[in-house]
Amino acid sequence: MTPQYELRMIVESTSVWRLEIWQLRSPATPRLKTPEHVATLHGSGLRMVENRLLKRLAREKIVL
Repeated sequence: MTPQYELRMIVESTSVWRLEIWQLRSPATPRLKTPEHVATLHGSGLRMVENRLLKRLAREKIVL
């Protein structure tokens, strides 16, 4: 059993967006009743890794 996660992209405008990771309820995490926020990447931190992150997601066939 492994935990299940969801990647959410929130777009505030064409140049302002953020990525959020949410842990979902699964057999590995029965304590969760609703999705639980794990982390957010935005602003300068996101800009620093944006190109590498988008390339890695594209390799996994994940399109934002």
